[in-house]
Amino acid sequence: MEAEASGIPIIRRYSGGGAVYHDLGNVNYSFHCEKSKFNRTFAAEMIINALKPHCSNLFLSSRHDIFIKL
Repeated sequence: MEAEASGIPIIRRYSGGGAVYHDLGNVNYSFHCEKSKFNRTFAAEMIINALKPHCSNLFLSSRHDIFIKL
């Protein structure tokens, strides 16, 4: 594998879903709860609300990604 040859570890996510690449410039977070109680919009907005005192120009994309308007 090219990733392994470049020293990039490949780790399987047992929860399923797509691939995630971790690098500088992004932050990944997890919520642990019953699947039936999880709400993607609520979770992302909770992060935005926690960060608002430090950065007021955050917004949520249609894919629930959090961005900073520059």
